[in-house]
Amino acid sequence: MNTCPISDFMPLSPTTAAKAETQWPTLSYDRFQTQVERACKDPDYYLDQRQLGTCGPIAVLHALASKAKGDFVKLTDEVYKNPSRIPEDLRTSPDLNRRSDFLAAILATHLLNEENHLLKFHATEGKRDLVAGSSSPGNIKHWIKEFFPEKTIKTYSSYFWGTMDNAKEINALWSHDKPDPIIFAVVNAACLQPTSHLFTHKLPGVLAMAAARGHFIQITSPFHTENDENIQFEAFTWGDTHHYSFTEKEFSRMILEFIVAI
Repeated sequence: MNTCPISDFMPLSPTTAAKAETQWPTLSYDRFQTQVERACKDPDYYLDQRQLGTCGPIAVLHALASKAKGDFVKLTDEVYKNPSRIPEDLRTSPDLNRRSDFLAAILATHLLNEENHLLKFHATEGKRDLVAGSSSPGNIKHWIKEFFPEKTIKTYSSYFWGTMDNAKEINALWSHDKPDPIIFAVVNAACLQPTSHLFTHKLPGVLAMAAARGHFIQITSPFHTENDENIQFEAFTWGDTHHYSFTEKEFSRMILEFIVAI
């Protein structure tokens, strides 16, 4: 179902409207609602990870907008009506309303700052916020519990071995009579995409390699083989769902950990 339950947005009271107008001077409530509706209909495009450090929350938000649209609407409505959760310079940015990714920037900032009490993150400031914005498997599990409380979380680690066995076990979770599993993977981005975005931001080499090994994607299809050779699957990353094909060796090098909600 691609409809977005925009009716879940409660009308703003005069007091709330006046406060919102002050706190979001360049972003109207109607514009915000429109963007949320678009994100529900096309999460690939409107939940783009344009900034470093936001891959974890964007992957989770993509799953939420795809699998539980009503809860996605409630989250965004809550964030808009509680603007203190978002850094003032992001809320008052003159170009916020013109950015096609403003919703992703706002929500990723909210989720990361909710988790990180020491360093505040600003999703549009770029590489100097990479450390504050970095996610961990623990963050992903926390967000799954928050947004999909009815799900059971299973972790399949394969930092050194076991990737293929884990992939086979995860494949068995797909069933015609059950909801599809929600699957996130920690990957080496340099293997996933040799011309990784991480290396186009002119990060120091060591930092780029460290960041590359902690990239999060959402797996959106079962794994299957082509002519008993390459492993094929679909995954959401960097603002689009891609079709991938890897040899077993490449696949094993790329996948570091699966986090599955069933």
